[in-house]
Amino acid sequence: MLSIGFESVGLIIPVWSDLVREAEAKGWTYHEFIHEVLSYEMRCRERKTSEKLMKWAEFPEVLTFEQFRLEEQTAIGEIDQL
Repeated sequence: MLSIGFESVGLIIPVWSDLVREAEAKGWTYHEFIHEVLSYEMRCRERKTSEKLMKWAEFPEVLTFEQFRLEEQTAIGEIDQL
């Protein structure tokens, strides 16, 4: 069951007025509005969890796939050519 605690109220406050304005402009139903609010909440929680896990892992640096250089990895064995 999804519960929204006091700690998460701070996440939604900065975008609350934007969501209300968008809902009014687009004529959202209450269902659509609540869906957007909860979707925003879930995205924030996922981002926060990811940040906590990255910090916990203590990686020396964060690399994206574009930054990763396979040829520089010495722990990976040679790839057989077909």
